[in-house]
Amino acid sequence: MNSNTTTPETLPDLSRQERQDRNKALLLDALKSAGAIRAAVTYSGGGDEGYADGIVATAADGKPIRLSAPVSLYVVRSDFIDGQWQSAIVLKELPLEDALSNFAMEALEERHAGWEINDGGEGEVVFDCAKGVVRIEHNDYYTESEHTETTL
Repeated sequence: MNSNTTTPETLPDLSRQERQDRNKALLLDALKSAGAIRAAVTYSGGGDEGYADGIVATAADGKPIRLSAPVSLYVVRSDFIDGQWQSAIVLKELPLEDALSNFAMEALEERHAGWEINDGGEGEVVFDCAKGVVRIEHNDYYTESEHTETTL
């Protein structure tokens, strides 16, 4: 990368799953380095809007810890060049909290697309450092009705 530019270096193409797997490993390693055994990104939404509400990371003693270190993740960069959109995978440094939130919301959208529409939903994306897994604990909200007809 040229030192006179801030554009991240383009990397070989990765499938969505390969990129997610690599980012998951990078995030779990960054959390462990920060002293966390668990982190959770909470989210909620409805009426066509939904957001990450917050992030809590905890140490082995159960106390919350601050996540101030940066982490580099594989992201898709899209640029409009010569009248066309062009996308590339790049390695981008982000604050750890932003990286966790971005990862969580992207994973949520992939597995529960439209979760924020109508009655919406809520949940957590949990990063379990001890088990080396990330899981989505999601609740969909919906309005239910039951039709009955009675002739008198």
